[in-house]
Amino acid sequence: MRASPSPAVAGLSVLLPAVLVFALAYDHGGYSLESRASWAIATWWVLALGAVLGWWPSRERSREATIVVALLTGFALLTLLSALWSTNDAGAFSDFFHMMFGDESAAAGEPEVFTTSGAESMDDLLSRLGMAGVGGAAGSARGGTVRGAGRSGQAAKPAPIEVTAELSLEEAFHGTSRIIELEGRRLEVTIPRGANTGSRIRLTGKGPGGRDLIVVTKLKPHRTFTRKADDLERDVPITLREALLGGEIPVATLKGRVLLTVPAGTQNERTFRLKGQGMPRFKGDGSGDLYVRVHVVLPTNLDAKAKAAAAKFLDAVDQPDPRT
Repeated sequence: MRASPSPAVAGLSVLLPAVLVFALAYDHGGYSLESRASWAIATWWVLALGAVLGWWPSRERSREATIVVALLTGFALLTLLSALWSTNDAGAFSDFFHMMFGDESAAAGEPEVFTTSGAESMDDLLSRLGMAGVGGAAGSARGGTVRGAGRSGQAAKPAPIEVTAELSLEEAFHGTSRIIELEGRRLEVTIPRGANTGSRIRLTGKGPGGRDLIVVTKLKPHRTFTRKADDLERDVPITLREALLGGEIPVATLKGRVLLTVPAGTQNERTFRLKGQGMPRFKGDGSGDLYVRVHVVLPTNLDAKAKAAAAKFLDAVDQPDPRT
């Protein structure tokens, strides 16, 4: 003979419909999403605990206890979904739906990409259930990207057109221009001062079809100067007298002629720096330097008188052996 239901079960059977009616009746009430959801979860735990405490002592009633707990769980879930759905923020329901049914990245706030190839996405499922705007609202609120395979994204920007312009060192120093012909159009391109091999000048939208045009410069070798970044190098010959006694020698630069003071006793291949006599900085201020390397040129074809004078001079100098 089965025992009659305990007072706890009787109370639950009365309280359960009241809980459901209360949750649905306040569909547009003043409760916030957080308070109503918390209230629904708390109600489920209270009812489940009452059911377990009321039915657990009787082993033969384990089946009835299981049924009651299942019913309570179903009503609690219905109450929770009602609380979530009744708010004005439909995206919150989508967040809950994604979190509960396998979309962990959405709950974590990570960007997500949905496609319709191979399997139906969560938002497609929501759309078929009549909730087409819910998933998109939630995705935009989370900062994620929602893309369908059938939707056309923004067209990729066409690749720019590159042309090469060869320059002399003088043109690179002073700045110049080039006429470029593209599909029957002539376009004048201004090349700023200081351009080097590999410098790039971009003309936005000036190419065919509105594409960007990039002019890449290439410097020709120079017979006198060697360029290293913004600095220039060159060699200058000097006489034995200038090396021994010193003096001022003229040096040609890209800016013009300057005088270089060579001190007495200057050794062969000594390098002097002329500050600011190098290349102007490309799209910047200031200029590099010019490095002048001197080469001492010895006199040749000495006659007997000149050799005797040279020997007398060298004996007077008494130069030590530089190899020791």
